[in-house]
Amino acid sequence: GVPAHADKLSDPGLEVNVTLDGNVYIFDYGFTRFRVMLDEEWTEPLIAYPVTLTNTGKLDGNTLTVTTTADDGRYGTRVYDFTPKGFVQTLTVMNVTAKRHFARVN
Repeated sequence: GVPAHADKLSDPGLEVNVTLDGNVYIFDYGFTRFRVMLDEEWTEPLIAYPVTLTNTGKLDGNTLTVTTTADDGRYGTRVYDFTPKGFVQTLTVMNVTAKRHFARVN
């Protein structure tokens, strides 16, 4: 089956609060939080699988890009394109891509 964490992230009514604290973006989904550090490398465990991710975050205008390499050799990106109406998150792992669309509510 689908891990409970991933299942919650696929909820069409999911709300996320995005804040910036210094050079760290925080994506708060209510049940979990993700941090993206700009212009520095950080590591984190992948919740659903026993691998460690090494990430770097870059901001270019309204686009935040996180480049990730897993210790098992897989790689990917998370691209957040922000607009006044919300943001689109494009997830790519190896050659598989998915998009999530978030509308601004406040």
